Amino acid sequence: SKLTFDRFVVGDENTFAYQAALQVANGENRTYNPLFIYGKSGLGKTHLLRAIQNYISANDPTRVCVYKDGSSFITDYTTAMSHRERSAPDILRDNYYDIDVLIIDDIQKLAGKAGTIDFFFDAFNHLTSAGKQIVLAADRSPSQLGAEAAFDERVTSRLDSGFSTSIQVPNYELKLRLITTFCERMHEDAVEGHVGLAITGTISKENISYMTERAGTNIRVIEGFCQRCLIAETHREQRREDINRLAKESWPNGEKQYKIEEIQRAVEQYFDISHSDLVGEKRNKDIMNARHIAVWLSKELCDATYAEIGEHFGGRSHATMLNSIRVVDKKRKEDKIYHDRLVQIRDNITENT
Repeated sequence: SKLTFDRFVVGDENTFAYQAALQVANGENRTYNPLFIYGKSGLGKTHLLRAIQNYISANDPTRVCVYKDGSSFITDYTTAMSHRERSAPDILRDNYYDIDVLIIDDIQKLAGKAGTIDFFFDAFNHLTSAGKQIVLAADRSPSQLGAEAAFDERVTSRLDSGFSTSIQVPNYELKLRLITTFCERMHEDAVEGHVGLAITGTISKENISYMTERAGTNIRVIEGFCQRCLIAETHREQRREDINRLAKESWPNGEKQYKIEEIQRAVEQYFDISHSDLVGEKRNKDIMNARHIAVWLSKELCDATYAEIGEHFGGRSHATMLNSIRVVDKKRKEDKIYHDRLVQIRDNITENT
């Protein structure tokens, strides 16, 4: 499989999840149990889960590592329940209780499946009490699963009892790294004959940058977009109108653009501060923190220059806006709680506006 740690493109948006997954795979950190990775579809959760499985298979094959997605876990339970000769608990115990590393993807699919959840709960308790490792992934955090997906408190408390970390949608820098990496790999694979595609062209740095500007945030779709651009480049030199056309085909509804005013209102509500304080001259710690975050989110979510953002923050300069971005980027790399708060505010904006 190509879903390995070496092929995972790391950026600020996924570095916590990447490092935690690697530490679980190589056995360096046994306190991450369970390891719970959450984020929207297409951001790399499955890649990390498969990377754990592939790492263990290659480096420590004596450890029994099993990967299941939520649907196949449910199927295992229902199949065991319909067995005519053996009891379902016996079958399930035989299949799951001797596993060293159990990986379950898309665990949100268990919502509403009371019998499957009961078995998961029992298996979870048995494996963790025996010192075995569990890795889980979902499209929502454990607390959100409890609030929105009918998981009761006994289950969500288990899900959140180890280490939970999110994967965010990629910003411009990570998208640029992804597109550059995908294009290089696809070209190399085609030249070496590893894929049955006629990809012989390469894409200029200028067109790579423009592809990044036009790309959406689903990494799986970005990879397909890169492949289509490379194939088009093979037939003739790529033009901006070609990239635009392929981008519209890949993301037919376009990417929603947010207004700076929407970002400001969300930050003001989250931190319970007034608009005049957010954009004014006050410089106490709490207001400065909220202002930095509002500027950072404005740059991430709005199609605006630093100068345009500065106009919405009391006419502040380009340099001041850039400093706010640097402050937030530094803190979110160093402080997981700060990082998760930033994700929460961003999700509040993207899901409710």
